[in-house]
Amino acid sequence: MNPKLNPPQIQAENETAFFLSAPEISVFVSCCVLINELHGLERSLQAGDISPACSQAKASSLLTRLRAAVEATQRFDVVCPIIESDHFSPFFWRWFNWWDDYLKGLTPSQVAEAERRARERGTLMEDLRPQGHWLAYRNDPAIALEAR
Repeated sequence: MNPKLNPPQIQAENETAFFLSAPEISVFVSCCVLINELHGLERSLQAGDISPACSQAKASSLLTRLRAAVEATQRFDVVCPIIESDHFSPFFWRWFNWWDDYLKGLTPSQVAEAERRARERGTLMEDLRPQGHWLAYRNDPAIALEAR
């Protein structure tokens, strides 16, 4: 490990390496976790639990990580998932909502089992994927990003 790297840089390198080979379901779960963290940050800011400056710093870090995860969806034929630095394409949101709705219908243990099976096989079996195709799915953004 390079001693000049600070922990966020190490985390980013590890995540980048992960996204190069992770199964589709694992990339989705990563996107979902980061989006949920952004929602939690927004709730904390609205409740006055954190300062705007602290919120901005944490949001910036989360968005950097989310951009890397969103960019990785190109491996799954999501064309141009990032339109601008903090704007994700309708294609990405269709893919995200397709997975999100599907996994909401599963128990946490079923999701963990699906992810484990996908990692073991190195690919996601059709029986572990949502029905239909994400291209025909809704493109509602799960987060609203303002100019930062």
